[in-house]
Amino acid sequence: MDKKIIVIGALSLTLIIVILIIVYKAGKKKDPSQTEIDTDTYGTPLTEERKQFVISLSDSLYKDMNGLNTFGHEDGIYEALSLLSDSELVAVSNVFNAKYEQDSGETFLQWLRNETFSWDSFTNQDIMNVITSRLVGLGVS
Repeated sequence: MDKKIIVIGALSLTLIIVILIIVYKAGKKKDPSQTEIDTDTYGTPLTEERKQFVISLSDSLYKDMNGLNTFGHEDGIYEALSLLSDSELVAVSNVFNAKYEQDSGETFLQWLRNETFSWDSFTNQDIMNVITSRLVGLGVS
């Protein structure tokens, strides 16, 4: 009887420690709203207005690419992305990675490369090829 109590106590203690570790690590995740944008090495720093636009665009891209897209993609998001300056494009990548890479395990560039477009979205695929080429040219991985 004493051995059963010791085993149950040890298992309970182990379970409690595992739960505490999980809760601790979850609490250490970076708050996406506090994401900083680093564009110093890619040109002129962004204005506050452009920073907010970049953050909003990053969130919109995540929402559009996350999950199964049975009804296609939102074309305007990718067109807006393709029209950004180099600094803004790198900033979108930085924000996206800071917010979503930890949970998904993929960078912004990997998300774009892995995204598939329906047969009627040839224009989006062309835009995507241009965007990914620009990112690679800017040294984004």
